[in-house]
Amino acid sequence: MAAGTLRKIVLDSTNFNASGDIDTTQNQTTVNTAEATSGDVMHVITKQVASLDSVTVSCDGLDYALLKGLHDKLAPFAMSIVTADGDTFTSTGRINIEGRTTANNVATVQLLPDGDWDFFAG
Repeated sequence: MAAGTLRKIVLDSTNFNASGDIDTTQNQTTVNTAEATSGDVMHVITKQVASLDSVTVSCDGLDYALLKGLHDKLAPFAMSIVTADGDTFTSTGRINIEGRTTANNVATVQLLPDGDWDFFAG
C-alpha cells in the first residue's frame, strides 16, 4: 500500500471522515518458519496482509453504534480507504475498535483486511 494522507474510510457502504492526518503506509510482510519433519526441514512461508492500525475517524453516537455493529459482525464486509489525493484502496475484512473519545467525537479503529488492498488511482 502506498503512502498518503487518509481522508475517508468506507465500511460496508458507510462513510467515516478521518479527523486527522495519518500515514497509510503499511508494508506487506512474509513470515518464514521452519518445521521439523522426519526428513528434511520444511519451510513454511506465510503472507501477512497489510492492516491499518489506529485510524482515527469522526464519530458521534450514531456512528459509534454503526462501528460497534460492524465490529460485532461475523462475516467480512467491504472496506475502502481514500487518500487526500483521491487514491482509493479496497478490500474486504473486519475491524477492531481501539477506543473512543466522546468529548472530541472521534473513534480509533483497526482495519483488518482478509486479502490484499486493491488500488484505484484518483
